[in-house]
Amino acid sequence: MGGPERDKGKERRHTLAGLALMVVVVAALLYAFDLLLNNFILKTYAAPLVSYQASIIAVAVLAVGYALITLLTRILLDIVSRRIGRARAVTIKYLFSLVAYLVLAFVVLDLLQVNLSGLIVGSAFTAIVLGLASQTVLSNFFAGLVLVIARPVYAGERITFATWQFGVVAPAYPPKFFSNDFLISGFTGVVEFIGFLYVVFTLDDGRTVKIPAGIFIQALITINSRTQRMKVRAKYEVEKSVDTSAAIEAVRNAVSKLPRVAPGTVPQVFVSETTLNTYILAIDIFTESQFEEPVRSEILQSAIGTITALKSASAGKK
Repeated sequence: MGGPERDKGKERRHTLAGLALMVVVVAALLYAFDLLLNNFILKTYAAPLVSYQASIIAVAVLAVGYALITLLTRILLDIVSRRIGRARAVTIKYLFSLVAYLVLAFVVLDLLQVNLSGLIVGSAFTAIVLGLASQTVLSNFFAGLVLVIARPVYAGERITFATWQFGVVAPAYPPKFFSNDFLISGFTGVVEFIGFLYVVFTLDDGRTVKIPAGIFIQALITINSRTQRMKVRAKYEVEKSVDTSAAIEAVRNAVSKLPRVAPGTVPQVFVSETTLNTYILAIDIFTESQFEEPVRSEILQSAIGTITALKSASAGKK
C-alpha cells in the first residue's frame, strides 16, 4: 500500500475515533443532564423545561448527525472514486449529502415537535416573498444542482466557455491575414470544482475565478480535453519574388515533419490573401495537442526557415 493510501487510512481512522469520542461525550452529557433534570430541576420547574430537554436532545442529534454525514460522505467518495473515478463520484457525494441533510433536518424538527405540514402551509407566503427577493441566488442554486446531476463537464477538464455576460472585445488590429479568421470570445482553463452556487475555474494564466452556476449553465462550452484532434492555422507573408508553387511544396514538406502533426494527417498549405508585393500562405495542420500557440509557433518557425532557404537558393542561382 502506497503513501497516499496510508494517509487516507490514517485520516479515516482519526475521523472514526473523533466521531466515537464525540458520541461518548454527548451521551455522557445527556446522561448527566437527565440526572440533573429528573432529580432537581423538574421538581421546581417541571412544565417549562420539558421542551428544553427536547431541545437539548435535538441539538445533540444535530451534532452527531452532521459528523456522521461528514464521515460517510468522505468514505463514500473514497470508495466510489476507486470504481468510477473521482469526477463522477463527486456527483454521487453531492446527491447523498443533499438527501442526508434533508433527512437530518426532518428528524431534528420532529424532535422539536414541529408540525411540518402546518409549517409548510403557513410559510407559503414567506416563501413567495423570499423567492422573489432572492431570484439570483435561487437560480444559481438550481443551476448548480443541474450541473451536479447532469455533469456536462468534470473537475480536471480543460475547457473554453463563452457567454454573453462576460464579453471579450475582438481585436481590430493587426490586419486580417495576421490574425485568426474568427475569434471565440471565451475563457480557457481547467475546471477545479462544480458546486451548487459557483464553478471554480483556473485560467491558463494561473488566475482562479468563480463563475455563478446560473451563468455557466448558459455558456457555450468547448471541452478541449475530450478533443482528439484539433486544427491549427498559421499564416505567413511571403514576397512575390518567391515562386508560389515551390513555396507551397517546400513548406508542406517541412511542416509534415513536425512532431506535433497528428498521425495519418497531411498539412494543407495554400494562398489565402495577396497584396501588391506579397502573398499570404495559410498553413493548416491537425494536432493532438490541447494548446494552439506552441503548435502555431512551430509552424511559423518551420515556414520562416523554409522560405529563407528558398530565397537563399534563388539568390545563389542568380
